Order: sequence, then structure tokens, then C-alpha cells
Amino acid sequence: MLAHCVLNAIIHFYVCVQLAAMRVQLIQLKDEMEDCVQKEEFQQAAELKCRIAELETSRQSLMNNATPQTTEVRVEKVSDPQHFSLYSQWTSMG
Repeated sequence: MLAHCVLNAIIHFYVCVQLAAMRVQLIQLKDEMEDCVQKEEFQQAAELKCRIAELETSRQSLMNNATPQTTEVRVEKVSDPQHFSLYSQWTSMG
């Protein structure tokens, strides 16, 4: 269970780093696009706009797929040996 939590934390950290890098790249591309528009380099600005749209789509997809998945774990205390044997067979434990 602890390993699962550690793995989830590592994945969450990695996703956060990826999202931050994408956010920085989006800011840079938008600034570059604004510069191109001011210089009337409209073809370059249009290409940047497409790259921005692609990056925003990728970022949104990463955010959607990175939502933590929760699993419910049920723990029962079994003290009767007969019930333990049946429970072990039923859950493939034991």
C-alpha cells in the first residue's frame, strides 16, 4: 500500500513538472506570437497560433488523464479459523 502511495506521489510530481513546463512554453509562444503580429509577420504568427493550440490540447489531455484514481480498500478482521479459511479461499489469500 505504501509503495502504491509513493508511486502515485512520483507520478503526481512528474505530471506537475510537465504541466509547469507546458505553461512556460505557452507563455513563451504567446509572447513570440504577439511580437510577430506587431512586426506584421502574420504567417509566422499563424504557425505559432497552431502550435499554441496543439500545446494547449496536450496540456488539457494531460490534466484530464492525471486525475488521481482512488481505490477503495476494505479490511476485515477474521478471528474464527473456519471463516478465515473460507475468506482466504474466496479472496485467493492465505
